[in-house]
Amino acid sequence: MINNKLSYIVILLSFSMISSLFMNTYRLNFNNLKISDPTKEIKYNDNPITSQQHVRVIFLHHSCGSNLITEGSVREWFTANNTDFWDHGYNGDGLTNQDGVSLGYSYDVPSDNTFADGLDDIFQQNDKDPSTCFKKFLHGTDGIDCGLEFDLFIIKACFPENWNPTPDDAYQRFLHYRNIRDRCDDFPNRIFIIVTAPPLNNDVEIGNLEGNNNTRKYCWDYMTNGTFLEGHSNCFVWDWNYLLSNHTPSSDDYCGLREDFQIIEYEDSHPNYLANSQHGQLFVNFTLSAINNYSISLSCPSCPLTTNDDDNAGDSNNATISFDYFPLIIAMFCLVLLVFRQKRIFSKNKEK
Repeated sequence: MINNKLSYIVILLSFSMISSLFMNTYRLNFNNLKISDPTKEIKYNDNPITSQQHVRVIFLHHSCGSNLITEGSVREWFTANNTDFWDHGYNGDGLTNQDGVSLGYSYDVPSDNTFADGLDDIFQQNDKDPSTCFKKFLHGTDGIDCGLEFDLFIIKACFPENWNPTPDDAYQRFLHYRNIRDRCDDFPNRIFIIVTAPPLNNDVEIGNLEGNNNTRKYCWDYMTNGTFLEGHSNCFVWDWNYLLSNHTPSSDDYCGLREDFQIIEYEDSHPNYLANSQHGQLFVNFTLSAINNYSISLSCPSCPLTTNDDDNAGDSNNATISFDYFPLIIAMFCLVLLVFRQKRIFSKNKEK
């Protein structure tokens, strides 16, 4: 009787160790997962995310971006999370610093064009030439200080990006964003975020529904399908278009600006206060998530960037295996002893 009880104890102990091993391994692997598409991961997350390091962000936008910043309390959210947020609107508005003070200085965006083709042109500029706005968006100047070193560059086209494109037109816009993504690879010590353009209000023009649908299908969906960012770890896409759109195929607003996000006073495609107030923190959270998922060396902006994956490469997996398999070794040893013991008991009983 005692022998049987001892056998049961050994079996339970071995089972517990093996279970602990697999549970612990799963937990460690889960914690080491890299978010490949943060657009989908935190799109609806309104929980605060704290930045793990001090970062300087600059956001190039036009009127929709300006409303998002103001009505969504974007600058305040960034400030509360240890992040300096600068932005640049139309050339006439120019640069605004982290305190929300307009500096009366512009980076002279060529033709004030922040659509896909204009943004592509900016990214193809010489980042070493002080006269180019691309250099200014990376290395920073407020007209006096030329050493700001922006760590993260966010770009966004306005809603006319969706105006009346054919499928081919929409795909050409996607190709511009693909060029931008590829250019980001040249700056591993910087983070880049592309914000998809807000959808059009389908009630404003008859062709807006088709335009929204084509741009969604042949541009934005291509950029957020999970493969667009593979191999481009410092580039992210925040799909604001999706958040603002109606997703009911039978609706007149399908692929267009949601009715509750429309400005009632006049027919327009600018998202209203409700949309901006709901999405401001989402925008900040997404940006902070990108920062935390791509560790940047702020002490030396020109140094090669060290990512979390690089820090863990080489020895971390070996360390995990050698540690986690220790319970398995003990468990197997106990099972072997149990087998030999049971065999010995069986032999004795047979002799009797």
